[in-house]
Amino acid sequence: MKFMGWQKIIIQASLILGTVALAHSDTFSIEKVTRQNSQYHDLGRPHNDLGYEISYIDKFYSPQNLPPEEVGESHRIEWKCSQLTQPQTLQLQFEYRLAGDNALHKKMLEVSVDRTGLYETEVEHKGEEFAKEGPVDVWKVTLLKDGKILAQQASNLWVD
Repeated sequence: MKFMGWQKIIIQASLILGTVALAHSDTFSIEKVTRQNSQYHDLGRPHNDLGYEISYIDKFYSPQNLPPEEVGESHRIEWKCSQLTQPQTLQLQFEYRLAGDNALHKKMLEVSVDRTGLYETEVEHKGEEFAKEGPVDVWKVTLLKDGKILAQQASNLWVD
């Protein structure tokens, strides 16, 4: 298969960044998916959405143990609506596979769109579910309207 120069750049960028945009429309796009592991997050310290500032003292700081229901990971999905004529309800589907397990797991969330701009939706994999299944290895996020794919993004190692 022969690639043009710009296609090579996009493929290289997706390999470096770790995600691949599989589909998007003119109106909706999935901008970024960020995984946050609870073992690196301390409930006892003040923080903002981007995390807390790291200082010299941090390398000597040992975080507290979290209660079992807080142990796990969450995926923050940032998606964008660029045009909107009326409020809509969409479905956000989070599909994932676990390390050492090829079974497909799905979580479906209803999301409301009432304005243009950036939205954030968080999918949690914590507590008993995380203790039983373990961490998410690969994932795919799909934004749907009545079963029609509006936008889709997957981790670099996702295989259908």
